[in-house]
Order: sequence, then structure tokens, then C-alpha cells
Amino acid sequence: MTKRDRAEYYKQYYQKNKDSIKPKQQEMSKIWRAKNKEELSEKGKKYYAENKDRILERTGKNSYEKYHQDPSAAIQKQQEWKRNNIERYLVQSARARAKKQGVPFEITHTDIVVPLRCPYLDIELSPFSGWSTQSLDKIVPELGYVKGNIQVISTLANTMKNQASIEQLLTFAHSVIRLHESQTEVEQDVL
Repeated sequence: MTKRDRAEYYKQYYQKNKDSIKPKQQEMSKIWRAKNKEELSEKGKKYYAENKDRILERTGKNSYEKYHQDPSAAIQKQQEWKRNNIERYLVQSARARAKKQGVPFEITHTDIVVPLRCPYLDIELSPFSGWSTQSLDKIVPELGYVKGNIQVISTLANTMKNQASIEQLLTFAHSVIRLHESQTEVEQDVL
């Protein structure tokens, strides 16, 4: 059997048995990639360094052209992705803030639990809805974005937490309760 005949035989064999061969190939490929992760990463970095200008020109040009063909569609597509991938979007945003603020960042999208309502203000959370948009909060800001130190709350609650100290928030809460009770008493006296 010649080399050409053997190649043709293997090609035909693969076509006949593709359904059973492909999953095995995929599994073996996955195992190989896991074992050679660092080598593949280095190759990717080397390729990018050697072809950076060409890659950036191609990707930048494509993005620029797609965006300017229909800006509203591009924005809508981004928002749709964010709605469907809110956990991933929150992680992306948090990673950028952590880098800027110089705080630890050790979370993935699987660490994020998005409630239906804000635990502080009891308002429904909804993407792109102003103050009731989901926002990732660091419970203890100095610890950064690490497991156990994050929660999803409304943008309004997060802004309030970020701008005021705990003492100020407690004073505010007590004052709201006191004023609400006194208003209720006045209303009852009037009736």
C-alpha cells in the first residue's frame, strides 16, 4: 500500500466513523491542551508579539467598520450581551476597577449571585435602568474583589454605601425612621 493509498484509506475511514472518532479527538485535544497550557500560552504570546500590528489593524478596523455601519445596532447588541451575561459583565467591570484601584481581584462569574431585588433597598434589579441597575459591591472595600467579600446590590445602594461612612448611614436610617414615625403621628392627629 502506497502512501497515497494509505492517506485515502484513512480519509474514507474517518468519513465513515466520524461520529465515534470526533468526540474522542475532542477529549484527547482537551487533555493535551490542559497538559500544554503554558506552552500554548507562550506560542500565542509570541505570535501576537510578531503580528501585533496586523492583528490590531484587522480587529480594530473590523470593529470600527461594524460600529459605524449601524451604531444603534452595535450598542443594542452590547446591551443584549450584558443582559444575558450580567455576571460576566460585572466581573469585567470589577476587574478594570480593581486594576485602577490597586485592590485584589480573585473572582469569576461563577462567584456572583444576582438577586432579583436589592438586599438594601428592596427594589427590583434591572439592567440599564438607572439607579436600580445591578452593581457589584465590595463589602469591605480594602479586601477587594475576593470570594465572600462581594454582593450584588442596586447602583443607588452602592453609591450610598460608597459615599457615606457606616456611622452616617446609621444616622440617616435612624433619622428616616424617626421622621417617618413623627409624620405618621401627625397624619393620625389630623384625621
